[in-house]
Formats: sequence, structure tokens, C-alpha cells
Amino acid sequence: MRIVLEPMSHPEVGVINVTDDICSIGRDEAPFVALPEHLRAGLSVRHAKVFRQGAVAYIVELGSLGGVTVNGQPVGKGARELRHGDELCIAPSVCFVVRMTATAPQDEPAPSRLFTLLPQDEEGEPIEVQGLPLLIGKQSGPLAYIVGRRPAVAAYLSRRHALIYLRQGIPHIEDLGSTNGTYVDGRRIGEQAVALQHGSTVAFGGDEFAFRVDLAQQPSHEAAREPGTILISAPDSFLDAFCAPMGDADDGGDPGKGGERQHRAKSGAGAQPKSRRSLLRRTWILVGEVRNALAGDDIAQRRHRIRLWVVAGVAIVMVAVPLAMYVTGGTERQIRKLMAEERYAESAALASSHLKNSPGAENVRLLGTESLVRSVAPQWVQSMQAGDRDAAEKVLAQAQEQSEFNQDGLRALALLEWMARVDAFTRDRGGRGAPLEIFRHENEVSDLLQWWEEDSRGHRNLLNRVLNYAPELHPLATESMSQLVALQNESSVYLTAITDLSRTIVSRLGSDAAGELRTVFEDFERRYHAVAGMQRLWMDLERWTAIRDAVEGRDLPLAVRLANQTEFETPPFREAARLHIWPELPPPAIVAEYERAVSAWTNGEWATALATLEELMDRPWGEVAQHRLERYRRVLEEHRALLELSEGPDYGERLLAFYAELHPDEDARFRQGLEEDYQRHRELALAQAGDTFRQASDRWVAYRRNGGIDGLMRLEETVSDLFRAQSSLLSRALSDAEEAMHVYRLLRMDTPVPLHQVHDDIVAEVRRQRQWLEDMHIVLDSSLLEAKLALLPASREVEP
Repeated sequence: MRIVLEPMSHPEVGVINVTDDICSIGRDEAPFVALPEHLRAGLSVRHAKVFRQGAVAYIVELGSLGGVTVNGQPVGKGARELRHGDELCIAPSVCFVVRMTATAPQDEPAPSRLFTLLPQDEEGEPIEVQGLPLLIGKQSGPLAYIVGRRPAVAAYLSRRHALIYLRQGIPHIEDLGSTNGTYVDGRRIGEQAVALQHGSTVAFGGDEFAFRVDLAQQPSHEAAREPGTILISAPDSFLDAFCAPMGDADDGGDPGKGGERQHRAKSGAGAQPKSRRSLLRRTWILVGEVRNALAGDDIAQRRHRIRLWVVAGVAIVMVAVPLAMYVTGGTERQIRKLMAEERYAESAALASSHLKNSPGAENVRLLGTESLVRSVAPQWVQSMQAGDRDAAEKVLAQAQEQSEFNQDGLRALALLEWMARVDAFTRDRGGRGAPLEIFRHENEVSDLLQWWEEDSRGHRNLLNRVLNYAPELHPLATESMSQLVALQNESSVYLTAITDLSRTIVSRLGSDAAGELRTVFEDFERRYHAVAGMQRLWMDLERWTAIRDAVEGRDLPLAVRLANQTEFETPPFREAARLHIWPELPPPAIVAEYERAVSAWTNGEWATALATLEELMDRPWGEVAQHRLERYRRVLEEHRALLELSEGPDYGERLLAFYAELHPDEDARFRQGLEEDYQRHRELALAQAGDTFRQASDRWVAYRRNGGIDGLMRLEETVSDLFRAQSSLLSRALSDAEEAMHVYRLLRMDTPVPLHQVHDDIVAEVRRQRQWLEDMHIVLDSSLLEAKLALLPASREVEP
């Protein structure tokens, strides 16, 4: 029989030919590993398996999050037979049509030896495997024979421990969720099958069942076998491996040899224990018989009485143990009764109360967890879907109080709380696909991932159990798993990039290269469009630059004022400021002295300000005091000199220049005294600038109207009158334009656009004329060339 799975909606998956007896379906299995991430998000690592049993094909679902349906019906527990034309969906959006065709019958090949498992210890027996699949367990497969002979090692194996089967002709081994694990070459295998190589070591549950794989093809006959060889020639059924009957719990588990034991609550009623009344009656009769037998006074009777006491003690223990088990079973029955009546909150509270005194009652623990989840799920899901976080948190808080002694139940509640945190984070950032905000979302992403990855396998197993208890949690669980994948991708790409960026910022700021960060920020924005919040970095860079400029300019009051008013918004700038700005600022006592000197100067107390600064010159930051002292003295000297001019010819320009140098706050007294004269001379200067600009414009227009200085004028063997006249117009136009611009620079004002344009045009013409003349040094006499160049204007703007 040939089995083909044809894709219904996503042709990129491709047709799947089930050529082996077993086909694994999972997010990391081919061809599903090549699917887009939004399609793989619905698949679990061990999602399902398709296998052939004779002429019949089956599919079994392995507790996946997305589930498996055949013709719209969930597969559920157990195996589902596949027929030609069935619609098989392994996720809501990944579906196939099952095609089956008969193949020509072939003779079954004679069993041939596939491989041998050679024991690692001297007491072990070789296992010769002649057919696959082979189920390994304490009650099936070759190890069941060894367990029968050595029952002390049974605890290391699970009932369904591992499966060995052929995939593309190569033996593969897969762990079936055993407690103590399956190891290949010393490493515990995960949820995917691993190919067996010649010479590899395989261990089941620990060193007690360790073997070396011998894949050498040797003829299988009795002479070739070692003494005590276990011959395995009949393959086990895949149904035995994946579809164990209900109640077949994994009872293997030595805490020293493997991981945490896994248990499944038994839903069946099981055998009913004897009544409590019967047990008490038998115990009372036994005590009475022992008392009668101990009556008597002779030595023989006393010895006999001692022996009877021993026998009685043993008998009482034998009765007490079942009695204690019955009492525990009574609690379990009461919990089951409450669950049958759907009184889940009461059954959860009863289980927690029992676990307070009997923490090792596994069945009670599992029933309590199931009750807890069933009691919480409906209201919690309703609150989550309504977006009422407070109500959802209240539901979980109340449930925690009900089951404070059920640690397994508290872990289930913690899982729901984590799902709620994932949902809240997704909503707060703007929904799925919203950008990651730098220096805001990283910690939340890391915390969510850290909680999951601390025990990812345990959390996934717990999630499968929780979903079995409450199927209504499936939509939220699927969304949480999808967001988990997205967070893992963001962590590997964006969080790594943000960490590198933070290191770069601290490094550049520490080496006083803040200017290079502009290029770094622009490059980061260009490469990582999905990261938002970069404007906060730009603002912090501006704040940093302002403070550093004040520090480097030794403007201590300004630096301190900016530092006190500035609060950096991003962690790398806060860290760099802690290391490189705050330590450079003086202590508060020194700052107070500087502020006293500045305050005295601002209030017109010149002598006090100068004396205070002179005292500070010998203390820390003395160079700042000296710099400010020199400035204050220069201001006083220039102010006295200005007053002595008393409206002389240079008074206006000196006044404008001095006033422009004064600080608006510190030198306010000087500005107030000169304000009236300054405004009068300012108006005069602006009027004069307007006149000189008009003269420059008129002369520039006349120069161009006369044709400028053409090539014939430059080639003349003499300096003609026309050359002199045009050169004079060009020189005077440039001089007037520069004079007008000087006024605006003196007043610290922006130059008008027309004046700026005329000035630039004149400068460009002068440069062209000088360059053309210099290029004629071959044909013109040097003295003539120098004479013509001397007539052209020369200024700071013209000379190269």
C-alpha cells in the first residue's frame, strides 16, 4: 500500500510520501521545518505520527497544542485509522488529503539480523534484533526479560520507555517521554528520533541498561550468537508504543537517575477496597486473640507470649497499612465525587487540605490540580477575552488561596499567570507585529522568555495537561505559543542589537567621541525599522553635548545648572553620565562659592566678585576661577574705556561690539546702563547697512551692465582705462557688501537673503577674474599681470 499526503491549502509544503512504517510530524521535522513561521507556530515539536500497521494506516496525536483532526473530527486519545480521501489537518491551516493506492504484492523477506545491542557490563546479555519496530519497556521488549531476572533494576525503566524503528532504512531511536530518559553517546535525547550509528552507546534510564550498537551485517545462526543472547525477531506494534491503554502510568523513576517523574491521573474507578467496618472488626478480633494467648504465668508461657507479641505486631502493621490506605482512598473518593458533581473549587480545596498533612499523595495531588484548573478556567478565560486584567488576576489569586498546599496546582496557576503576562505585554505594545520600543520592552521580553526557558520541557508538558483538563484554554494557549516564538525571534535579533548599541554608546561617550554617535544612530534606524523610541536617544545626545560643552568651556555654573536640570531618559546615557560627567563636577561646597561670586557680579558688587574668585584660584577647579576672573576684569576695563570715548568717532562700533559680548544674565547691570545708547546706535548701524547694501547692489548692476571684464581686456598689453573703471566698480561693490554684512555680524543678527546673495555673486566674480588672469601668466608680462591683479579686489572671502 502506498500512502501520499497531498497539501490542500499550502502547496509549498509539498507532497509527503509515507515510505517508512512511521512518519513523524513536528515543527522541526522535514518538510514542516521549511514552512513560514506563522504556519509552524501551530505545530508542536512532537505533534503527531502517521504509521502503517500491515495494510492499515493510522494517525496518533501526541498531546500537541494545535491538535489533529480527520474530516473535521478531533483525533483525541488513541489511534485513528486513515482511509483514502480523508481530510487530515495537523494544524488549523495545514491540511492534507490522504491518498492510498495498492501496490503489487511482494514476498516478505526472510528475517535478517539488523543489529545487536552489546551490554556494557559483564552481567548483561546481548540483544540480537531481527525485526523492527521494537518497543523498549519494563514489561515489553528485550529488557522485560532482563527485568524479570533482575527486578531490583526495574525502577530505572518506564513502561513505555523508548521505540526503535526504521526510517529510510536506518534504525532510529525515540524516547517516549520516559522518566529517566534515553541516552545516545552520553547525551539525553530530546523529543526527536536519533539515528543509531555503528559503535554508538545507548542507555535506557541509566548505566544499568547501557549497550553498544553493533550494525555489522553478520549471518544469523546459532553458532554466531554468544551464550545468553536474547533473540528479538517479532516486531512490536506501533499501537503498543503510542496507544497504551488508559491507566498505564509511567511508574519508572529513580530520582538519582533521571528527571522528574511524570504521572497521569487515573479516570477509572478501579477495584473497590474492603469496607472500613470490616477492617476495624478484623483488627479488634486479632487484638482480642493475642490478649487471650498471652495469659499465663510460667516461663514457657512468657517466652511464647513474647513470640506472640512479635507476630501480633507484624499482624497489626499488616492491618494498619491497608487501613491507612483506605483512609487516604476515602479522601480520593470524596474528591472524585465532588468532581463528578462539577464542584471543582470544593474538590481542589479538599485536595489541598489533604496534601498539607500528606504531601506525597500523588493521586490526590493530580486530582487537586485537575479540579483547580477546571474551577479557574471558565471565569479566567472570560475575563481574559474581555480584556479585564484585574478580574483575571483576582481569579488566580483566589485559586492560589484554595490550593496553597498543592505545589503542582500552583505551578499550573503560574503557567496561566505567565500566559496573562504574555497577553498583557502584546496588548500594551500595540498588538501582534507592533514595534519593539528600545529601552522599554527589553526587560519584559527577557523576563517572559526566562520564565519559560528555565524549564521549557516541564512547562510544555504541564501545558498539555492543563489543556486536557480545560479545552477552552486552547485559543489563549495557541496565541501564547505564537507570541513565544515571536519573542524568541526578537530576543535573538533586536535585543542583541540593542545590547550592542548600548555598549557602543557607553564606549563612545567614555572616549569623548559623542559626535560619532549621530552616524551610529542613523545606521541603527536604517537597519532595524521594527525598533521604536530612538528619539529618546537623540534627545539624550543633545543633553549630553550641552553639558560636555559647558564642562569643556570651564563654564562651571552653566555645567552645574544643566546637570541639575537634566535627567537622561535612556540607560546607556545614565550609565555614561555616572562614570564620566558627575565625577568631573566639583563638590557642592565649591559650587556654592562660585555661585556666590557670580551672584555678587550680577548684583553689581564687582569688588566682592573679584575677591571671591581670587580666593578660589588656589582651590580645586582653580583654573575656572582664573578664567572667570580674567573675563570679569576685561569687562570692567572695556566698560571704562568705552565710557572714556564719550561719543567719539569709534564709539558706536565699540559700543555695539562690547554689548554683543555681554552675558544676558551675569552682565545684566552693564547692559542696562548701556541699553539706551545701544538701541540708538543699533538703529543708525542698521540704516547705514541698508545704504551700503544699496550702493553695493547699484555698483554690481553697473559692472554687469558694462559687460564686466572680458577676455580682450585681460589680454591687452596695457592697463586700459576701461579695465581700471570696471575693476574699481567691482572692488567698491565688494567693499560695500562686506561693510553691510559686518554690521549684521556685529549685531549678532542673521544677514538678509538679498544682501547675502549679492555678496556671494560679487565674491564669485572676483575669484573667476583673478583665476583667469593667473592662467595667462604664459602670454602676459609678469609686471603687467601683477598690475592688473592689483586692481582687482582682495578680501578674506576671495582669497583661496
